[in-house]
Amino acid sequence: MIELLNLSINEALARTLMTASTVFVAVLALFAGPVLHSVSVAMLWGLRRPLFLDLERRRGLV
Repeated sequence: MIELLNLSINEALARTLMTASTVFVAVLALFAGPVLHSVSVAMLWGLRRPLFLDLERRRGLV
């Protein structure tokens, strides 16, 4: 059971990291314009929470 949970969390963490890196690259492109600067800052701020949640879950089960 623990092995299955670890495998599931590892797969979810990998997907989260890939999604976060893709969004991060897209948000960096938004920094080019001064009008969208505040929107990109808000998106970067919101991007960090799912990453930390996955890392906290993984640390708790390993």
